[in-house]
Amino acid sequence: MKHFLIALLAMGFAATVHAQVINSINDENMRRGFDKAIRQEKAEKKKERKPELTVEVDTTTRYFALIDSAQTMLDAKDWAGAEVYIKKALESDPANPNNSLLLSNLGTVQRYQGKNDEAIKNYTMALDMTPNAVTLLRNRAVLLIAVGRTEEARADYERILTIEPLDIEALYNRGLIKLDGGDATGARDDFEKILRIKANSGLGHQGLATLHKVQGNFEKAISHYNDAIKEGATAQLLANRADCHLALRHLSDASEDIASALQLDAEDPFLYVLRAKLNKMRYNFDDMNRDIELAEKYGINKADVKRLLEVQ
Repeated sequence: MKHFLIALLAMGFAATVHAQVINSINDENMRRGFDKAIRQEKAEKKKERKPELTVEVDTTTRYFALIDSAQTMLDAKDWAGAEVYIKKALESDPANPNNSLLLSNLGTVQRYQGKNDEAIKNYTMALDMTPNAVTLLRNRAVLLIAVGRTEEARADYERILTIEPLDIEALYNRGLIKLDGGDATGARDDFEKILRIKANSGLGHQGLATLHKVQGNFEKAISHYNDAIKEGATAQLLANRADCHLALRHLSDASEDIASALQLDAEDPFLYVLRAKLNKMRYNFDDMNRDIELAEKYGINKADVKRLLEVQ
């Protein structure tokens, strides 16, 4: 189940990580992120949310002038330019107490450029200065997942839970890591603890839905997806539930979920794979082929579409 750990990498940095584990059609979807994570990631891509560069500095210094230049680059969405000026600011005053924030921002602009290893290094340096910074721990954990350093990511979530024992997102993400490692009991404990902390938590139900789906208990998974969707429907939650309906051959229910999901995100290629699978099960091969073309248009290669369609 390695793929669904990759989901953590799509979290909104300085925000949350949410999940969807799909052991059939949407197994591939996990590579792009968990439920809310995907929405946050797409929002970042559309809005290019800038890192925060708010620091208290003497505005007459070179340090401030470089930060101001970095902010100008951020406003222009010039991540490479921002990276240059942040590095220069750090070099100009290596002992400045604001450097933890600058290193965090440096990691984020590097993350925007796909420089995951460098971003991890700078998040780590920032954490050396401010070891209890939960946002930094979250950000680093996501990138550690991205580069396959799962146990280190788990350690970051453990650290968050040491600082904030009732942190629902950290419990959820730790539960997913446990599940990926085959510890279904441990994962269930984390997901159920979420529901004890916050009754009817969407994340708690989503975690349990994930657990049941991975285990092939599709009816139970659907029940928990229902509860999660009550807290806020997303394209990926609907896609997960649709996939469960397809596994049970509830074709009308699957069709409704896919249609609703597409209204929320018409550019998600995996939704077209799901609909192609639905059309295949209905023997609507012309429609199936059209959906395959759409899936490919939005980013899935033909070989992966074919493989996913063969999953029953």
